[in-house]
Amino acid sequence: MRNGEHKRVRLRTASRMTAATFALLAAAAVIVGTAAPALASNDPLVLQGKQWGLVQVHAPEAWASSTGRDIRIGIVDTGVFANHEDLAGKVVASSDCTGGGGCGPGGGDDNGHGTHVAGLASAYKDNGRGGAGVAPDAKLVVAKVLGSDGSGDTANVAAGIHWVVQNGARVVNLSLGDSGLASILFSDSTFRDAVNWAWDAGAVPVVASGNNNFLGLGSANYGSMNALVVGATGPDGQPASYSSAIGSAKWGVMAPGGAGTGDTQDVISTYWDSKNPGSTNSYAYMAGTSMATPHVTGAVADLLARGYSQQDAVNRIINTATPVAGCGAGTCGHGLMNVAAAVGPPGAAGQPGASAAGPANNAPAAPSGGGAAPRIVRSPSTFAPAGPNGSTTTASPTTSTSPAPTVEAPAGDNPVLAAGAPKSTIHGGRGSSSRAGQVALAIGLLGAAGLGTGLAVRRLRGVAAP
Repeated sequence: MRNGEHKRVRLRTASRMTAATFALLAAAAVIVGTAAPALASNDPLVLQGKQWGLVQVHAPEAWASSTGRDIRIGIVDTGVFANHEDLAGKVVASSDCTGGGGCGPGGGDDNGHGTHVAGLASAYKDNGRGGAGVAPDAKLVVAKVLGSDGSGDTANVAAGIHWVVQNGARVVNLSLGDSGLASILFSDSTFRDAVNWAWDAGAVPVVASGNNNFLGLGSANYGSMNALVVGATGPDGQPASYSSAIGSAKWGVMAPGGAGTGDTQDVISTYWDSKNPGSTNSYAYMAGTSMATPHVTGAVADLLARGYSQQDAVNRIINTATPVAGCGAGTCGHGLMNVAAAVGPPGAAGQPGASAAGPANNAPAAPSGGGAAPRIVRSPSTFAPAGPNGSTTTASPTTSTSPAPTVEAPAGDNPVLAAGAPKSTIHGGRGSSSRAGQVALAIGLLGAAGLGTGLAVRRLRGVAAP
């Protein structure tokens, strides 16, 4: 951070912009025809073909070789609802880093985004409930760095990155960060420095490319980062219209992020529902590079569980990716990730001491007779605009943790599908700020009531832009 400057960051959930207003999306649940490989999982969302993203990246084939057993995934986001039926028992440590004074006890989700991301990376498989994650036997280390409106400060994000790595995360999911456009307009090294610190500490950062496909500008500022940078594809395997170009990122790949249509062409996962906050079986469709990123995070966990080194895991992901027809490296990086090709066949792995797939760890037992068919409900949310964040320093993370209780959802608790995801709120306009050079980035959550912008608004107090 320079001279007390800090940035607001946004979630990497898809947003679009028209000349006059933001497009409104209709939230309607329809079933897509993508079929899952036979016997891949007994989870209803897999069996019903609703998790088309897993099929697109060949995750079910990879599970014969690795399920990410016991690898700790860092979720740096809005928190995680640890009692969700498909995540219960996975959160081994959690912290709240939103206060501006470091990280302390907490880490529960009050937005939904972090829970959605966590499920895509590591939801249990073969428990007869919900869906499955790319690394279903991985564990979670959670740092809440964004508030209920999905907005946060880069200083808090940096603190969260440090905290999850210091608490054992070997791969860090970052479905947030500087927008592709804003990183060109404004320079701030806080986020990049934290990402590079995580790499130097032995973890693999996985960063969303952004949802600002505007005037052809992409992730130009990511070239200096030691991170996998992820763009989004739709169900057809082509780049999603909102997905920012990979740009100069050296380790760029594509993964399923959804079409941005507000229906089952988007990506379904575990969800914390603000209208029913105690529900342990809520699932939602969302879209964005936020959703693409945890697919790659899960793949890294699968590779690390087999014994591949940090660099070898990255190399295998980019070297086995499938080029996207008509999409060059500047837009699609190395291509569409193929988890099965990266992990390799069962048997010999890349490093001594590698572990292969096995039964799910601490997975809640399946209901007697299997899970019932999902019920589909709408669950839009409305967020109030976030005020200026007064945090000015990145304090050293503490070691305080909030272990998640290991709970089982009641037998027969049916999955609830949220066809609508949270609404966005744009934070813009000039106003006073306690810090010169503050940049506010609007939240970009896809929702039934509308879409937010990804453009940055500089808020100054008595000084010119640096």
